[in-house]
Amino acid sequence: MLSTLQFSLIVPLLLSQLLQKAPEPRTSPPDPAIEQEEQDYTPVVVQQDSLIETIDSPVAEPMGLAVYEGQLWISDMATRKIHEFRLGDRKLVRSIDAPGLMPSGLAVHQGMLVIADRQMDKLHRRRISDDSITGAETLPYYEKWAWGMVSDGKSLWIVDAQARKIHQIDPDDGTTIRSFAAPGTHPTAIAWDGAFLWVAEHATNTIYRMDPETGWVVSSLPSPGPYPSAMVFFDGTLWIADYQSRKFYRVKLPEKLRVIEDDERRVRATYQVVYRAGGTGRVRKLTSFLAVPRELAGQRIITPVRFDPQPTRMVRDRWGQEIAVFELGDLAAGETRSVRWIGDFSLFRVRYQIDPAHLEPLRTDRELST
Repeated sequence: MLSTLQFSLIVPLLLSQLLQKAPEPRTSPPDPAIEQEEQDYTPVVVQQDSLIETIDSPVAEPMGLAVYEGQLWISDMATRKIHEFRLGDRKLVRSIDAPGLMPSGLAVHQGMLVIADRQMDKLHRRRISDDSITGAETLPYYEKWAWGMVSDGKSLWIVDAQARKIHQIDPDDGTTIRSFAAPGTHPTAIAWDGAFLWVAEHATNTIYRMDPETGWVVSSLPSPGPYPSAMVFFDGTLWIADYQSRKFYRVKLPEKLRVIEDDERRVRATYQVVYRAGGTGRVRKLTSFLAVPRELAGQRIITPVRFDPQPTRMVRDRWGQEIAVFELGDLAAGETRSVRWIGDFSLFRVRYQIDPAHLEPLRTDRELST
């Protein structure tokens, strides 16, 4: 369904304004630097372009995800069990009872499955093998609600949903090494990509990439579902379990993310310019120039624009912008002429990303000139 947008510009024309011929747009060759910049720019619609697949959740209330030897492990609060999910045939192959009533985060650390429960002040560890899950070790947890959890190979990182913090935990004695504020008001899941932490936030349905050294948010992505409750990286993709939709989403993250577009809205837009001659004289050889819409960040063209009347010719300015030229002839006092285009567009919310990994040091004017 298309919404309708209309834009009108009324231009009163006085004879004194039209004594000089209107200049034509500059049509010198495009600047190579500008042309190269436009070629490098690739908008990203995360949900449309990066969503690899969606599957039904194999459990009722997925609260934690971890990967061990190519299989997903899922904590299910509904059954109070931890399940192994075989990715090859998408089946649950074995389950163990969770140590508490509200199992939440899962992590695999040094070959052991670590289980969090938001009602308990302990983390529970189980050793995984091909034919059994053994051991009943515990690790003290000194913070509040443990929800999401992940291992970076050295430490455990836990989302504290009550305190709205991210805690770095010593995996040997449970000591809190340090903490920083979680993004948003309802943090849930956490994942590790080898360099950055990714934290899901339910209130905004957003997934934030965070620097583990500073706790700063580096970038963010819209979540493909309404309530991301668990996440894990596996085989170069991000698995996201959604509590509300009861779906698992597998997302491929773009390598170079400059722009995020989401919340698509389709519209039919009309742009019209009306010229009205005032005074007592005659406007001679009225010429009108309309820029033709093109695809930009946040704007996609569904159908090419239609003109009324048809333009006399099309030209391009020095930056490559296409312009419709209308030669409207003479305009007597009191008369009007109008030109317009109509087009169908997809419009998106746009968020620009500033990635510290791709920034260059500031340079002085002297350094720039050399």
